[in-house]
Amino acid sequence: MCFSPYDPKVKGVALDLLTKRMLAFSQMRVKHRFSPRMMQKLMADRGLTQAELARVTGLSSGHIAMLLSGARTRPSAATLLKIARALGVGVEDLMEEESDVLASRG
Repeated sequence: MCFSPYDPKVKGVALDLLTKRMLAFSQMRVKHRFSPRMMQKLMADRGLTQAELARVTGLSSGHIAMLLSGARTRPSAATLLKIARALGVGVEDLMEEESDVLASRG
């Protein structure tokens, strides 16, 4: 039996699956945010200064300072990956759950 991509039943199932995946991804992004606090903790644990982290990652000291101060709240994936590699952790270790982020502001 061969399924046609133009068959409404097949098309609906594929679209439904894609919609579910996109919804799951969007919810994942909302639940986790970059955490300057986690970045500072990881730097302190490793004895790294802002200047040293900047040198290792290839990012400017100003960029690192803005991330740590919270002036930049949505670093790019490339930036997160550079920082995570320099700190020897996964990108997820630089993130906090949304509820944790909100609680730390209060």
